[in-house]
Amino acid sequence: MKRVTIITIALLSLSSHIFASLIAAKSVPVTNKIIAKNEKNPRLNAENKKGKPYSDNLQKTNLEEIIIVYKSHFDIGYTHLASETVRGYQTTTIDKALVVVDKNKNLPSEQQFVWTIPGWPMKKILEDWDGQTPERQNRIRQAFKDGRFAAHALPFTIQTELLEPEALVRSLGFASKLARDAGRPLPTGAKMTDVPSHSKILPTLLKNAGVNFLHLGCNGASTAPRVPDLFWWEGPDGSKLLTMYSGGYGSGLFPPENWNHKVWLAMLMRGDNEGPPEPDEVKKSIDQIHEKFPDVSIRIGTLGDFGESILKEDLSAVPIVREDMPDTWIHGPMCDPEGVRISMETVPQIYSTAALGTLFKNWNIKNEDQGKAIADSYENNILYFEHTWGGAMYWIAKYLPEKNGIGQVDNWDYGDKWKADLKPNKFNRLISSWEEHTDYARNSSKRIESALKANMQLLAKAVNVNGPRTVIFNPLPWKRNAVVNGTVIKDIPAGGYKTIAYSEDKIIVKGKSNNLENSIFKIVVDSTRGTIRSIVEKRSGRELVDGSSRHGFGQFLYERFSSNEISAYTKAYVKIKDAWGFIELGKPNMPSAIDVPYQAITPEDFNIKATLNGNTSVLEMSSAPKKGRLNYPVTTRISLHGEEPYIDIEITVDKPADPWPESGWICLPFNISTPKFRVGRNGFIMDPAKDIVAGSNRHMYAVGTGVAVFNSQGNGIGVSSPDAPLASLGEPGCWRFDYEYVPTKPIVYFNLFNNQWSTNYRFWNEGKWTYRFRIWSYEKYDAAQNLITPSFETKYPVEIATVDGTAGMLPKEQSGVIVSHPGVNVTAYGQNPDGEGIILRLWEQTGKSSNLTVTLPVGSKYETAIPVNLRGEKVGEPLKITNDKLPFFLKSYAPASFILK
Repeated sequence: MKRVTIITIALLSLSSHIFASLIAAKSVPVTNKIIAKNEKNPRLNAENKKGKPYSDNLQKTNLEEIIIVYKSHFDIGYTHLASETVRGYQTTTIDKALVVVDKNKNLPSEQQFVWTIPGWPMKKILEDWDGQTPERQNRIRQAFKDGRFAAHALPFTIQTELLEPEALVRSLGFASKLARDAGRPLPTGAKMTDVPSHSKILPTLLKNAGVNFLHLGCNGASTAPRVPDLFWWEGPDGSKLLTMYSGGYGSGLFPPENWNHKVWLAMLMRGDNEGPPEPDEVKKSIDQIHEKFPDVSIRIGTLGDFGESILKEDLSAVPIVREDMPDTWIHGPMCDPEGVRISMETVPQIYSTAALGTLFKNWNIKNEDQGKAIADSYENNILYFEHTWGGAMYWIAKYLPEKNGIGQVDNWDYGDKWKADLKPNKFNRLISSWEEHTDYARNSSKRIESALKANMQLLAKAVNVNGPRTVIFNPLPWKRNAVVNGTVIKDIPAGGYKTIAYSEDKIIVKGKSNNLENSIFKIVVDSTRGTIRSIVEKRSGRELVDGSSRHGFGQFLYERFSSNEISAYTKAYVKIKDAWGFIELGKPNMPSAIDVPYQAITPEDFNIKATLNGNTSVLEMSSAPKKGRLNYPVTTRISLHGEEPYIDIEITVDKPADPWPESGWICLPFNISTPKFRVGRNGFIMDPAKDIVAGSNRHMYAVGTGVAVFNSQGNGIGVSSPDAPLASLGEPGCWRFDYEYVPTKPIVYFNLFNNQWSTNYRFWNEGKWTYRFRIWSYEKYDAAQNLITPSFETKYPVEIATVDGTAGMLPKEQSGVIVSHPGVNVTAYGQNPDGEGIILRLWEQTGKSSNLTVTLPVGSKYETAIPVNLRGEKVGEPLKITNDKLPFFLKSYAPASFILK
């Protein structure tokens, strides 16, 4: 019988990142790639590290239908600048897709071409832009209405661990708006490709949005988590999402030998930013299936079509995966500390802006509509956590065969040779791609800053106080204290504001001191090492610092890696032997570790200064660059605020650029025996000892709220940072990968910067960055009291405005939205992004189901709350609001959304 080929279009065992790299290296234009059958699925599994071959010979007697889904992998900024990529989709890519639609329109309906596109690029394709034509827009809209173009539920591939829950919700809005505008059903399938692992908030997010199927595809070089081909992925709230995981971008035309279902998803993927297939390729795929399986029906459709079809089967034997999958790419964002800090600050600011605007309506205060600023800020925040943060190594170098487990390219250097290459602007285009990405964070912040400032000024003018006054707004739905100009302000109303007399900073320099003390803590510092030598919790007498640790408490640690660490990492992590894997996932052209060994460097000989501002006491320790040690300055500040039960630490580094593999950390060794850890992820809490799928990242996690460390009696310490979201437990986690690591040492390391990998992210970074950390202690661990509540108070600061003038009409202080249980956060209180009305959304963060009561603001006059899902679709009967109170049952780790009437 004549041998046939299958068009997988996305490489099943090669990342299309790398396909593009190899093509570029050979100066050959990117073309459609035909892959011979018997392609192997390279995803690792516990039994067979070589992968499982797709079936080519076995007749699938139970197979009744194959649904073909066509899609290209979307990278905003890897093959080209982001602006070029978007323009390419708006012009040549979509025009080519329209040609395929037209040439296949006379085929039977089930064989007509359907192209799946992520929600955000489809939005950009349809926008008005210079060069857009009404004819093109009308043709695209009609193709979308006819089902020839389809947006899946997600906007693009994102690093899910780092997006706040509400930003994840808003990311679904691009596709749902397209569907509503076209009169189409909301998409029920979702897809992400390339990034190996994702946070298990994803099944909670998608199921609570009405999505019933998710396809994940890994790039061809990264190790993938050890999960089945098809599984129920259980979110922290108990939601179960049917999930398919492929070792390549797509799933292949035919099912693997162990596929026992009646329907198969042929996820035919093309490479990075490649357009749709040629018209005849569609027919070829159909012919190949008919030749192999003449009795199997064939349909070209969507991910939702596959989900709907397979969910009709008995899926009780499909395994359930309940663990989390921390991303093995998660180190990447801290290549850009400035952008990460800005992006982390922005979502709380967006919430405060929207909530204040809604409160003004409740309180009959007129203000400008800020809906566009809010939407634009969310959009840019979401774009910042798209998975491609810059151009590929092949932009400046040609790949060569790897050497001793280290990648090689033709013209990449370090040290003085690299500095010399900077002068002739060799890297300008690459640097432009990085700045273009950071601009998403900058634009997000810029769009919301002015709106928030205007709202705070309006609030301050509206309170009934004459003369100069300061108004403090608390965005959290529980009462709290906060520090304003060095002074602790107590009992700021939940979700509301408090007015105080205006006061300026009055910093008093108290000279040198190695001690800091209040009624809660006594702190002793070591100015030689720039560390905290001792923290004594006075009420119990406990020493919180492990003085025997090799790294001091609060110490800055700088690592410079050698070829040994890079080679060991790529050997453990890169699942192919092709040269590009060792280049893009490692560091090319590194000299021998004998010549340039690994270094762990800490600054020394700090100058110390003590100051007092209001009732905030500060010890500041500063080091200067030192030859043979650290070649840039580090400043550490330790603060106690009156009698508040926490310690604030700030660390500032002023770092020069260097492409050598490096990372920086703050070290926090705690004095806790047999430690247990809890990592507050966005939307849930993870136990790293038992909650991680093998093959995911066990050495570094994105922290959504904070980290708790405690002993068997529950005595412990919590820590949170509003600026540094990546933490390693037990040991620093850059350039480390294995399947079994579980932290045993009671040390938390927060990553301050790194430049791991030579793809997707900045190859080097430079700047002056300040990172904040808050530390507190407790006698008996409780998730709400000892992790979630103090972490949110760290991450969601109060907003402050000072004005001078005549009094307004509002009382001096007033509450906003209040929850009966702290730890349940309000993520949205503002204009419904999916339609009419005011949206109220809450998210349980502590892991405890409960009967919750939400108290709405005085003057709001709401009568009913209509339960809706995360895309605004009604999911229950209206609930009655009585005396501004809304009672309902809230599941652990679950969102709850209502349209208020």
